[in-house]
Amino acid sequence: MTGANSGIGKETARQLVGLDATVILACRSQSKAAATCFELRESHIVNGRPGLGVAEQLMGGKGVEPMVVDLADSDSIQRFVAEFKRNHDRLDALVNNAATIAGSLQHNRDGVELTFATNHAGPVLLTSALLPLLQRSGTKERPSRIVNVASRLERQGRCDPDFLAGQRQTRPLDPKRGYEPLGHYCDSKLCNMLYTRSLSSFLDERVTVAAVTPGMVNSGLFRSFPTWYRLLTWPVRALYLRTPAEAAEGVVWALTAETIVGESGNYYADGVAVEPSAAAQDDELAERLCMATTQLLQGGSCGSASEAKE
Repeated sequence: MTGANSGIGKETARQLVGLDATVILACRSQSKAAATCFELRESHIVNGRPGLGVAEQLMGGKGVEPMVVDLADSDSIQRFVAEFKRNHDRLDALVNNAATIAGSLQHNRDGVELTFATNHAGPVLLTSALLPLLQRSGTKERPSRIVNVASRLERQGRCDPDFLAGQRQTRPLDPKRGYEPLGHYCDSKLCNMLYTRSLSSFLDERVTVAAVTPGMVNSGLFRSFPTWYRLLTWPVRALYLRTPAEAAEGVVWALTAETIVGESGNYYADGVAVEPSAAAQDDELAERLCMATTQLLQGGSCGSASEAKE
């Protein structure tokens, strides 16, 4: 579970621990991950609604373990994967949850725009590196699962793989407004949807991949907005947006529900398959994005429909 020390990730982990799953909290900060582990061990509470699924589909045990990974840093991802494989011989589920909204134009060490690097390129590299273990851990009857936490904002996203490959960001700067934080976030969420589609086209029956929208959530992403905006919108967010615990229920459902077995590539909202934007269903665009992302990863691979199954 990436981004597990706050928001939806933390509440998803809390509910999974309550289902007796063993959860790896993959976070940028070791201290925050450790503090969250302590809190979850102490509470061991299920905040979800009844009937979310069967815990037997997840890793047995009652543990939480902190690990460090920075999804904007490919070296950090490779270190995380190596450490995980040293300490664990199976992986039943991967939740790509961590996300950010950069407040200004920033780049990672490879020169890739930070929001795209964190929200899409990093999760692609992580998933690719862990995919063999996921495949070995799953079976046709009880497949391993990959859950990509998406957003309805993907409908406002753009995806131009040629521009991405050349400029290392998803859209040009606006002539008047300059860098558009929310626009780049929407782009990254569309890319998440396209990646889910691409994965589903070549994964075999040992792994099921799904995208889940948690709805409109009063989450830590609002930290990226100016203080005046956070203060101005706080009453509305507190009254009308979902809490992270409520949003986490849909993620837990996707990890445990038996009904999605064999239904790889779907997009779910509140446990119901919904139709994403037309762009998110474009197979050619998904393939081109995969190629552009692979180019940016410099040695990593996002996989594609043309790759052979393991």
